[in-house]
Amino acid sequence: MDFILAHIVVAETLLVVLALYLHLRRRANASRSEALTFSISLSLLVFSLLVQVFFLLGIPSHTYLLEIPLAICCLRQIKRGRDTLMTDTASVWEERPLKRTLLLVFIPLCYLYLQTVVLLPNNQDSLVYNLARNLLYEDAGTLFPATITDYTQVCYPIGNDLLYHFFLRFGIENGTAYFSFLTYLACISATYALVRSAHTGKTAGCAALLFACLPEMVFHATTPKNDLAVVLFALASFLALVRFAKARDFINLCLLALFTAGGLSAKTTFLAIAAPLAGAFLLWLWKQGHVGSTLLLLKTRPTRSFLLLFSCFLLSQAWLFAYNVWAWGTWSGPPFFVNGNVNEDGLFGAAANLCRYFAESLHLTQPV
Repeated sequence: MDFILAHIVVAETLLVVLALYLHLRRRANASRSEALTFSISLSLLVFSLLVQVFFLLGIPSHTYLLEIPLAICCLRQIKRGRDTLMTDTASVWEERPLKRTLLLVFIPLCYLYLQTVVLLPNNQDSLVYNLARNLLYEDAGTLFPATITDYTQVCYPIGNDLLYHFFLRFGIENGTAYFSFLTYLACISATYALVRSAHTGKTAGCAALLFACLPEMVFHATTPKNDLAVVLFALASFLALVRFAKARDFINLCLLALFTAGGLSAKTTFLAIAAPLAGAFLLWLWKQGHVGSTLLLLKTRPTRSFLLLFSCFLLSQAWLFAYNVWAWGTWSGPPFFVNGNVNEDGLFGAAANLCRYFAESLHLTQPV
């Protein structure tokens, strides 16, 4: 029964992914790899935004009120875009290198997928943090529980961790790593799309396979954690930035803003990517003289712009940081807790940490 319940959520997410894929292919002129990357990334944000809204309203058990209409809308979108879907499917099988690659990775990917929906999570960090905080929220019926076991459970971004609620609400742990597997697939697609924007298909395919075979990425693909989501939203943000540089339209601007906010909803450390990315983007707009035309994109679409800003506000966890200031005095949590995790050695400490992280990232084992 747990296996069946897990696949209900899987089917629901795949409907959203497929509908978004077809929409991006038809309306945003996205390539197949771009559309796949963006559709998976956006689906994660849609479900995260959905559960955040219902938790903030104090009715987390009523998410089905939007899930059912969402599924119906997705089915209609898939029906309208079935010709595009059939064309894309046929074109994949006509490209022999791509066809052979997909056949090569099909069995390993199926194995990883079965791990996410059959095996129970056994990662200590997932059990005591990522999943445990969800249970606290569900028990309290709010994102601001009165009783906690660790400050990290209420002070850190929760956008990605709340996705596990869709499985945990049924009282099952099967499938909680599914969103990590979906994120893993999107990372592979994003790697291909980014490299393909500047190089040949063979080079892009090689880069995607190299990423797919990294042992650390494979591990995270079967673990309910938020680290891989940071990687995805970083790649998706860069891809959206590349597209916006080529075509300055409202869709690409929305994608860039949403993915940057989505990264912040996964982990605070995404600020290390979001801050320089936003700075570089604004500097590029100013140097190219595109500031006025970019603002005009927002001004001429007031309703859509408001929805975009509202979504970014929720996804970026600005409301959580404001709550932290009110409850603890600082945006990231209680001072005595935060000070224990701060680099006190300046640039020398930062360089030492960088060297340590680089050494830890080396894998002397064979690729998976």
